[in-house]
Parts: sequence; C-alpha cells; structure tokens
Amino acid sequence: MPNLDSTRDVLYALSDLWFRLKNLLEVNFGIHDAVLHFAAGVILQFVFVLLLGLRLSSVRPWMAVCVIQCLNEASDLYWSGLKEGPISESVLDTALTLFFPSVLLIIAKSRSVISGGRRASAG
Repeated sequence: MPNLDSTRDVLYALSDLWFRLKNLLEVNFGIHDAVLHFAAGVILQFVFVLLLGLRLSSVRPWMAVCVIQCLNEASDLYWSGLKEGPISESVLDTALTLFFPSVLLIIAKSRSVISGGRRASAG
C-alpha cells in the first residue's frame, strides 16, 4: 500500500510548482489570467488530440481539458483560498478555459455529421 504522506508531499510539491509557474507567467511576462485560460484550453485540446491520436470531434480531448482545468482551480483555491476573490472567479476561469475548446468541438462534430463522418476525398 502506498505511503499516503509521500503521495501527499508529491501532490503538494506539484501543486506548488504549478502555482508558481502560473504566477511567473502572469507577473513577469504580464500575461493576463484570462489570456492564459483561453490559450491553455486550446493548446491542451490540441495536445490531447495529438497524444491520444483522436479527432478533434472526439469528446475525450475536451474532457481531458476539463479535468485539467478543475485540478487547476482546485490548486488555485488551495493556494489562494477566497483571498483573491469569490468562488465565481473559478467558475469564470473554467468558462474561459473551456470556451474555445467547446467551440472547436461543436464545429468538428457538426462537420462530422454533415460529411457523414467521412473524410473528404482528394481530387
């Protein structure tokens, strides 16, 4: 059985590292939090599409982005608590992160339905 203390220490260290990296991007490079959320959602969606070998019309990359975003917000709440704002900020961050991946998923799904799930033939 795994040692819960060492697992907790690893999770703590990863969460701390993630929080510091985000603050570095926001503070040192002047990247606004909303821009980070927009960009991260799309980048993660494409990374998961490529890594998992799936189509953009698959819901699994979108779900992976959603899970990562929920973990991100859990980390934010752990490190910042409600000092930086109400829980509604977490909801807004999640909406920002999932907006463009949702749009891309809807477009890809609708194109798949229109084409009958077939790729267009060349020529």
